[in-house]
Amino acid sequence: MKGGLLIGIFTLLLLNSCELNTNNTGNKGSSDDKVRISNICEEYSSPLNIVNEKDTLKIIVQRSDCGEWGGFKEYIFLYRNVGDKIEARFILDTVPCIKIVEENGIGVLDDKLRVVIVDTIKTIDLSEERLISTMLQRLLELHLKNEIHANGGSYFEVINTNGTINFSYWNSGDCRDTYYFKTRRKIFGKIYEVD
Repeated sequence: MKGGLLIGIFTLLLLNSCELNTNNTGNKGSSDDKVRISNICEEYSSPLNIVNEKDTLKIIVQRSDCGEWGGFKEYIFLYRNVGDKIEARFILDTVPCIKIVEENGIGVLDDKLRVVIVDTIKTIDLSEERLISTMLQRLLELHLKNEIHANGGSYFEVINTNGTINFSYWNSGDCRDTYYFKTRRKIFGKIYEVD
């Protein structure tokens, strides 16, 4: 009984404090203060609010076109433009699979031979922000499972330039649905013949 009463009192205090902060700005003439203070308790309207004008969110995918050595790389860079809209830049490169080089005793693809075959930018809308947010949540969910992986499959990396986000996921054998390719197709359309 006491626990339920305490939870009820705490909930009322929390709701009242949000209402007081929204209504009492301390400066009745400034609408900016009202907006800034009301955001303390409200959700932001953008599902990708972490993307701001001083930071870039990078989604990097390396497929296994060349087997265990990797393959094509895809990059999606998300950043805010001057109009506060999110720009999405998509880059796709290709690399010859027969040019395996040794680096630190391991066979790898020669990154110097990569050629960009697609480089496009578009402003994304709110529904596309939601798609990307859902895909990022899925990638993080799979990353947290920490499954054992084999050499094949697609490798996903999500980082931002200020260093607050940095995780990766190796989709061994491409047997997990990361939502990445569906999301990329919905936003940028069919990119090349294997889509």
